[in-house]
Amino acid sequence: MDIAALYRDIVETSPDGIWVTDLRGAIVYANEAFARMYGVPVEEITSVTVFDTLDDTGKVQFAEHLGRVRAGESNQGDVEVLFHDVAGVARWVSLRESLLREDGEVVAILNRAADYGDRRHVLDELRRAEEALRDEVVQSALMRQVAAAANAAHTLQEAIPIVRTLLRGHDDWIRSAAFRVVDGSGTLEPLDPNVQPDDEALCLAALRAGRTTWSADERTVAFRVGSDGRVHMVGTITAGRDVERRDMVETMVEAVAVQLARVAEREESERALASARDEAMAASRQKSEFLATMSHEIRTPLNGIIGLTDLVQRTSLDADQQRLMSGLHAASHTLLGVLNDVLDFSKIDGRPVQLEHVDVEVRSLADRVVRVVSGAARTGGVEVVVWCDRSVPALVLGDPTRLSQVLLNLVSNAVKFSAGGDVLLSVTAPTPPHDVAPGAEDAVVLRFDVADTGIGIEADQLQRLFEPFTQADASTTRRFGGTGLGLSIARQVASALGGEISYQPNPGGGSIFSFEVTCERHAAQATDLDDYARSWLTGRRVLVADGSPLRGPAQVEQLRWWSVDAHRAEDVATTHAMLAGSIRDGQPYEAVLIDARLAGGGGMELAARIAADTTYDEVAMVVVGSRLEVDLGRLRAAGVSVFLDRPVAVETLRGTLLEQLAGVPAQPMPLPEPSTQPAGSPRVLVVEDNVVNQLVATGLLTSLGYRVSVAQNGAEALEVLARDTFAAVLMDVQMPVLDGYAATRTLREREGGGLHVPVIGMTAAAVEGERERCLAAGMDEFLTKPVDRAALARALDRWTATPKEDMSEDAHDAAPELPPTPPIVGLDTDRLDMLRDLDPGDTTYLDRAIGNFQANSVTAEATITQLVAADDSDGLRAAAHKIAGSALNLGVPRAGAAARALEQVATTGTTRGAAELIGELHDAMAEGRRLLLAYQATYAP
Repeated sequence: MDIAALYRDIVETSPDGIWVTDLRGAIVYANEAFARMYGVPVEEITSVTVFDTLDDTGKVQFAEHLGRVRAGESNQGDVEVLFHDVAGVARWVSLRESLLREDGEVVAILNRAADYGDRRHVLDELRRAEEALRDEVVQSALMRQVAAAANAAHTLQEAIPIVRTLLRGHDDWIRSAAFRVVDGSGTLEPLDPNVQPDDEALCLAALRAGRTTWSADERTVAFRVGSDGRVHMVGTITAGRDVERRDMVETMVEAVAVQLARVAEREESERALASARDEAMAASRQKSEFLATMSHEIRTPLNGIIGLTDLVQRTSLDADQQRLMSGLHAASHTLLGVLNDVLDFSKIDGRPVQLEHVDVEVRSLADRVVRVVSGAARTGGVEVVVWCDRSVPALVLGDPTRLSQVLLNLVSNAVKFSAGGDVLLSVTAPTPPHDVAPGAEDAVVLRFDVADTGIGIEADQLQRLFEPFTQADASTTRRFGGTGLGLSIARQVASALGGEISYQPNPGGGSIFSFEVTCERHAAQATDLDDYARSWLTGRRVLVADGSPLRGPAQVEQLRWWSVDAHRAEDVATTHAMLAGSIRDGQPYEAVLIDARLAGGGGMELAARIAADTTYDEVAMVVVGSRLEVDLGRLRAAGVSVFLDRPVAVETLRGTLLEQLAGVPAQPMPLPEPSTQPAGSPRVLVVEDNVVNQLVATGLLTSLGYRVSVAQNGAEALEVLARDTFAAVLMDVQMPVLDGYAATRTLREREGGGLHVPVIGMTAAAVEGERERCLAAGMDEFLTKPVDRAALARALDRWTATPKEDMSEDAHDAAPELPPTPPIVGLDTDRLDMLRDLDPGDTTYLDRAIGNFQANSVTAEATITQLVAADDSDGLRAAAHKIAGSALNLGVPRAGAAARALEQVATTGTTRGAAELIGELHDAMAEGRRLLLAYQATYAP
């Protein structure tokens, strides 16, 4: 084989261009591929030099390269060269060279070139993509810095220099300018002295065009900063080179404009707030002067009217005259009530605060306060914990509304001024001094401490701490908002309660606000529900797996209040060890409360492992955490059925333990046994979730001769109806789990064309279309709460044919009916008399109903306040509907109307406007509780 011929064939047939040049750049040999690359026949290629294939820059570089070649140097590896053919068309080629030598001397250069255009295009695209990505990353970082600067700034004048510095720190931007828009004139005022005339002209063009505008050379862009249809300022930024991606730049400046607009809005809001604060102080002074005058001017003649009316009523009057005077008496007392309500607005100006003297459940009160602020606390990353010492009595006599007002203010402030960290509300009962004043032996001192890890208070700020419309530091108002009224009101309310708010710095950083109040000791040592819980939970062993130094001990303390044998583990390993040890020692834990974020592996993983271990089949598992952080589906899949969302209400924890450990309901059913009626009496199923309404409905039905069973919701009712027969069903329409509409529809579907159980709907929402909605669901009758006894009797007579015994007649023979109660302004005494006389001589039903209302209405107020703060319209509608029904059933019309107003707001799908109605609800409920106690006093022995 001719090796030389073989090499020659390889070179000639190669797809790459191959050529040889001498040391002057002349081509002495080239293959066919190179001739095609250059565009001439191969015979003519030797008349071409390398310089002919290069542009001016390439020629200079190649001449320098020849000099290095003569010295024996060559390019190592491939070189990218812009190659020009005979027609001047350029393309990128990849060039590799080798030096040819004779007798050790370099005599020529062997070159090989491959077309590099496609690959070069791909690399260029990659480069541009990398540059775009880099620009976006830089822009994203820049926007975060701008947002942080905007959040820290209080005015545009303060924000603009910071933003300008950030923009100029970017390599592409060399200049910026900003102009304030003069209100109403359409002219610009420079915000810095070194502005260019061209920048001002471009900003005016952007202002008039109403959009982002570029300069003629497309290196400067002008953008507007505005909100609510108003432009606050116009700014520019200028690039040092041509802008390749205008869209990206426009997105960036629009983002900058949004951040600066937030600063402008905040600046205006603070200006408006300061003005409003000044106006409020002036209005407050005017109100005080007005009320001081009008109080005397109105009360003097009104007292005369009331007194003279009383005197006239004591004289001999005929029936019509007595009726008219009774109306005048009621109207004058109503007017006095209105006047008292108006005067209550002056409480912040130092007027006496009227206090209640009713049952206070201390633990529930503290618990409700924490639940009200839980939404704001969760948003701010703040943990709020209640720690109630076992020495604190369950019940005292005092004013729960005012206590809540003080505590809510202190806890809300602690949450607001703490950036993360903890807030601890601790309740203790300090031992009273030995030298107790005569008559105060039944007093109990409660101490409330609210400790936070927030910003704290400087010593020189303390003297202004409780002044109205101020906060400790002016910057505090700018940073956290608020009017500064809260502590002033809280101090006056605390003073009215006989206490005083004090302050001390928290050794761990932050503040501790404290106040002590003296209450009257309650005759009962515990609530009925606490006694009920102890009867089932005493001695039960529960492990609390929670590493929080505040929350863990507080939860153990609460469990021990119910006589639970509670212990604590601080991490996963300790929990495992204590669980295993309890089984080994023959004293197993019956339940474990697991923090979802337990240290050492996580609470959810721990719960899943325990659930999968048959050793712990008898251990009830309860996971506690934030619903936002826990995957409930994952928990259920792991076999964990109980999850409690923080903050956990005392009632919720107690009910969960009763259900999990003892298998009993959260509270005993406060209703009479059905067996109290004759065996032949028809049975009616009452489906109602409200305890007060359960009592009223049961009392009415019992007085009409019916036997009664109760279901808490629609789902429970369907279970009862599946196994028992009833003459009729009295169905509330709004209930948790399954409402009355859905329950009735399911019942009718289940009945098919067979047995038809009459269903009578009950609702407190007497709105247009409600009757049609009930009938469309399959109900047979519709009654509006409060249910009238006669109307209920007529409805049942229409739908039940079974004879019954009217127990009220027998009772009437056995005990004479009490005389009608004299009118009590603010109460429907006719309604209450009817409920009182359901079983003449025995007021048990009414007393139970009033007792439940006294307790549940306070809880309902706190719940409604929390729902409004959380913007939960569905929850608000249900809660307001429930308490409205209770109030109207018990003849408390003002409270019912206040709750109904909140329900109507929530029915629109929003809570807008509800906050303004909460004050009326609080006042109406407090009045209702007070008046119901007054009514009970009219018949109590």
